[in-house]
Amino acid sequence: MTFRSAWVTGGAIKLGNVGERGAPGPAVDLPAPQQDRGYLVSDCLIYDLPREYSSANPIFAGYVADTDILHNTIRNSTYSAICAGWGWGESSYMRGMKIEYNKISHPMQPTARGQLEDGGCVYTNSPCPNCSVSHNSFDNDPTVYGCIYHDGGSGLWNDHYNVFNHIATSVWKNRSFPVS
Repeated sequence: MTFRSAWVTGGAIKLGNVGERGAPGPAVDLPAPQQDRGYLVSDCLIYDLPREYSSANPIFAGYVADTDILHNTIRNSTYSAICAGWGWGESSYMRGMKIEYNKISHPMQPTARGQLEDGGCVYTNSPCPNCSVSHNSFDNDPTVYGCIYHDGGSGLWNDHYNVFNHIATSVWKNRSFPVS
């Protein structure tokens, strides 16, 4: 599937629910039928967006479990290309997420209103057991917060075998929980 700016004014793909900042996350033991889980986002081409709402992510996954974001190409976004998690450290059922084999270039591009700075190619904001950002190719990320940006509240993510080219900072761990 292809998404481009002429068609999309905000983000291209949104998975899972979110709560208000500071609100408790969905319970760790929430029954599986009530969880947002089992998504697959694969083989998408997403470019030159968002067009109007510059703080939207091309791919956004809030509280999700057992979700794979694989083999996508994302280029020329005005904010983080992939955002995973919510809750600033709130425990939830989020787990088993794989962000792998994606090719991301030129995230965090300026707009007429300026440039957002608090993001990167991949941005996370939840503790996430058995989650990984691996085997990706990242190119031309200008931000100092890290091409892979594990913001405060992120943790338990595994990052390995990623390729970084023409970036300011590879991995930023603003952590409350361990990140390996």
